[in-house]
Amino acid sequence: MSKKESELNTHIDVLQSYLDQLGDSVCLYSLDGVVEYCNPAHEQMFGYKADELIGLAPKDLPYLTPEFAKISDRLLEKLTSEGKLETIETQIKRKDETSIWIETQVTLLKNENEPFAIQTVTRDITERVEAEQDVLEVATNIKQLLDGLSDPLLLHKIPDKDPGTILEGNRSACVFSGYSRKELLGLNITDFNAPGESGPGAQHVQQLMSGKSALFEQKLRLKDGSVKAVEVHNQIIDYNGEKAIMAIIRDISQRKAEQEELKMHLLFEQIVSKISSRFLNISDDQIDMVIEQSLQEVSEFLDAARG
Repeated sequence: MSKKESELNTHIDVLQSYLDQLGDSVCLYSLDGVVEYCNPAHEQMFGYKADELIGLAPKDLPYLTPEFAKISDRLLEKLTSEGKLETIETQIKRKDETSIWIETQVTLLKNENEPFAIQTVTRDITERVEAEQDVLEVATNIKQLLDGLSDPLLLHKIPDKDPGTILEGNRSACVFSGYSRKELLGLNITDFNAPGESGPGAQHVQQLMSGKSALFEQKLRLKDGSVKAVEVHNQIIDYNGEKAIMAIIRDISQRKAEQEELKMHLLFEQIVSKISSRFLNISDDQIDMVIEQSLQEVSEFLDAARG
């Protein structure tokens, strides 16, 4: 055995002694990808004894999925050329048939700039992945629920120090406002204020922060410049660990128009009744004056109706 080979074996012995003590799963491979060493943590994580794995190529490892095994040669070529791979996350099946998610870092080990082995360090990330999947599932369910609402809904930051940045909006909010979801998330809630409208003030925010909800009417300006009368129901919710306002918006333009129409109808009836009563028991010399007064009132009513 040459001096260089002897030194290399010494390095490997020292390295293996250190790796035996680690809590992370560690494997050492030859430069052509054959398993040469697995530490006790690897045996515990995957359920296979080192003797069952040593001498196997990556594509033959029993816990890798067939899809991952197919790309192992390509990953080996990339490692040889670049010296390191990006962290790999994948799901594997242990010897007892249970599945876990793992995160693996692959490194080309060198001595005096000469590669001598491949090292993998693997952690069990099942708990983290399942937590992320649970959050994603909840978020997906919430989004589906929100998109199922017929009323527009917006989540936005509290407009005190922040101008009320919009954090989320459902499909109905996009249809109502004329903005796409991407456009909505680039707006502030104050961007919807119609000319002459300032929106709810500090007292409103204080009411919400005290735990009470708030219901108010407002005029909103939409993307096409049109103005709609709306009823807004606001309340504070927890969103991604922060307080935010959930605004449920109801279009009351039609209701307002009908109320205004009824109001004008009743006003017109009052004017007609008033004019009719004037013509009762008046002298001939008063007719012209009464007609002039009546025409003036009708003209004022029509101007108000047009306005």
